[in-house]
Amino acid sequence: MASQTDLSKRMLLIFYKIYTSAVREKESAIPSQVLLHFVNNHISTPISERTLQRDIKGIMNILPIQIDYNSKRGGYTLFEEGLKHSRSEDSNSKFKKKLQESEIERLKERLPLFKLYDPLRNHYSDIPDLPGNYLFLLRNDSSLPPTPEVPVFSHINVNEESLRVLYTGISTKARLRKRIYTRHLGNNSGKSTLRKSLGRLFGFRLIPRDKNKPNDGYKKFCKEDEEKLTDWMKRNLVVLYDDRADNYEMLQNQLITYLNPPLNIKDNHNPINLEFRKKLKRLRTGKLNPDSEANIINNDSYGS
Repeated sequence: MASQTDLSKRMLLIFYKIYTSAVREKESAIPSQVLLHFVNNHISTPISERTLQRDIKGIMNILPIQIDYNSKRGGYTLFEEGLKHSRSEDSNSKFKKKLQESEIERLKERLPLFKLYDPLRNHYSDIPDLPGNYLFLLRNDSSLPPTPEVPVFSHINVNEESLRVLYTGISTKARLRKRIYTRHLGNNSGKSTLRKSLGRLFGFRLIPRDKNKPNDGYKKFCKEDEEKLTDWMKRNLVVLYDDRADNYEMLQNQLITYLNPPLNIKDNHNPINLEFRKKLKRLRTGKLNPDSEANIINNDSYGS
């Protein structure tokens, strides 16, 4: 595992290269492979592109700058107008971070290009074995179990229908098909946070994922509940996916910020649905009992 010193060095190298390319060399963008090559030439243990993206995100959490990947320019760009709030400002400022207008416009252009996978109509082999991003959406005649904290949804038009965005995910390796069909629409919630969230909303009981390792922290549901959940998901959800991105993690962060899917807890700082996400997190980890007085679902809600 990399030390804090290694991480700090990488982040300094990344910022230095992006800054010098933008300010000194007057380059409109620096390609990801050029940036990755520069960093790896100055450290002892080479990093992957995903680690590079994670480090860039870390830089933006520390410094009042915005580093964006511009596919048209073919690389990373440094935006002065993307200055964030300083640490001395209101402690809630992290919830007020907005996407730049240029990012929003690109997302609006990109989302209609996502491809549709309908579990009731399409074969799973239609999903490519490629890296990419994906969205799970509720069908128009479907709904989540009722909760005291009613989530607010964003909508996406799909075949002239306005569908509610439930969750967004990412596959950085060549396994969109495995991620969507095998993990999320399979029968093992121990490998899918989406399934675990939905199952807990339905009040399903958590059990150890591996009976030989009951205390390792990994959970799933019993076979009967897993099969119920898979059936419900196939009848009530559709998937949009995109296999043409070249910066999957950054697109994932933008989708979370722009769409605020209620079942995305990690990296979601939107004040809307905050209380819903807090209780969902406690449910998902088993810290909140679905049958307790404080539950946000009851088991009778399993339906359409």
